[in-house]
Amino acid sequence: MMKVNPVLANPSLNRRGLLKAGGLASAALGVSGASMSAKAWAASVPAIDLRVIDQRVWPRAADMPQGAPLHLIDGDVTHLWYDTLYQAWKKPGFVVAGVTKADALFVLEHLAWDNRYKVIERRPLLDDDGQATDAIQWVIAPAHPSVGG
Repeated sequence: MMKVNPVLANPSLNRRGLLKAGGLASAALGVSGASMSAKAWAASVPAIDLRVIDQRVWPRAADMPQGAPLHLIDGDVTHLWYDTLYQAWKKPGFVVAGVTKADALFVLEHLAWDNRYKVIERRPLLDDDGQATDAIQWVIAPAHPSVGG
């Protein structure tokens, strides 16, 4: 007897949820699975509800390709949490992707855990020469596929 993937068998998983569940990893990592530059990464993340860019990492955020709403931080996630994520993470399936330094991601990850979300992808960010930087590209999504939006 063939086993059915529980994610695909879940009746509450709709098209949007399937796109998020199936496409986030490849979108965040790129087709090859390798890290990439901030600009290339931002252009490749389609099924995201909010993008977060740390201006300490990418000060020219005005170069950001169009897409999901953008929230700029300078390392401090207080306003992002109180003004946006606190309410957004009460909605099913809300997905956040970003490029920040490790300190900002650390705080966001702990807030995510408290709200049944988790970091599903994290990769070091590469500069234009392919060298690793102190920045991280990441995606935070619901901790369980049945919470898809």
